[in-house]
Amino acid sequence: MRTPKFTPGPWRVSLSDECAVVDRDGCDIADCGALYESEPEQCEANARLIAASPDMLEALKAIIDNRWLTRRVQESINKAERAIEKAEPK
Repeated sequence: MRTPKFTPGPWRVSLSDECAVVDRDGCDIADCGALYESEPEQCEANARLIAASPDMLEALKAIIDNRWLTRRVQESINKAERAIEKAEPK
């Protein structure tokens, strides 16, 4: 398995200053605030999608790794559903 070159997750949305995605230590991953004043909902949705990226990558890898094992496939689907929920909360 390759060692990732990106900042490890989890990532989260921070609305403390404007709209950003930060790592577990609060360090910036992405600044999504370019439209924050005019389009705050869109900025927050973009940030949620970016913040869910590590979870989505993990879920996709789990699906690929476990595609032939029924129980593990269900676990992988559950991870994928949680990642989608993180990106698009109801």
